[in-house]
Amino acid sequence: MKKVSILLFVFIGMLIACQNPDSNSNLDPKKNSEKEPSSVAKAEPQPTPLTPPSERLPELKPEDLDVSQMGLYGRLGNLFKYDNTAISDEDSINIMNVAKYIYLIDIVDKPPMRTFSPKPGERIQEIRRNGEIVRVIYNQSSEDIDRRQRFYIRDGKVVYFVKREWKKTTTPPSATEEFSFYEDGKIVKALGRSGDLEVGAKPTSLSKFNVASLDNQSAAITAKMNARWLEVQDYLNGG
Repeated sequence: MKKVSILLFVFIGMLIACQNPDSNSNLDPKKNSEKEPSSVAKAEPQPTPLTPPSERLPELKPEDLDVSQMGLYGRLGNLFKYDNTAISDEDSINIMNVAKYIYLIDIVDKPPMRTFSPKPGERIQEIRRNGEIVRVIYNQSSEDIDRRQRFYIRDGKVVYFVKREWKKTTTPPSATEEFSFYEDGKIVKALGRSGDLEVGAKPTSLSKFNVASLDNQSAAITAKMNARWLEVQDYLNGG
């Protein structure tokens, strides 16, 4: 009877071993290292490759912009005060075409700006898109006079130039502003305003004065703009 019990125990052990042929495989380090990775390991997410940055920014197209989208920039009267003797209907179209470009640069696009001082008392702020200059502000400051010149450039040509001069030490202080608009390198409108300022007032207070037409000075204004722009370009290329 005891012999039968031993044989039965051995038989049951063999049966269990046959049903689980790999039951001891996990105890073998060699076998364990050769096993394929589990389905969980295979399901781990792979890092998403970074999308390369665009080589060029999208082109700015003022002709595709409706003035109704431009807020304060969409009304000529918000740019400066004027009367109908200074600006004709054709003038307003030329001015608003430039205003669209200004709006896209200053409000919509807002590219990064670089600032440097080419000389003591001078400061230049430039903005580029796709390597091309689109806006430059050139400030010159002395004890007596401050000058501020602002250029907007499209396709390498100036489309808008503003020159402001502030005489700080005269009695009373005074300021003048000239605005000139260009198309394909040719001036299409010139405006200006000037006035005496209260002591301590900034030249921005000129905004209360109406602009007058300076079309009869277009040639002189263009010559001054071209001379100043050449000077600024020398600074930009060397700055």
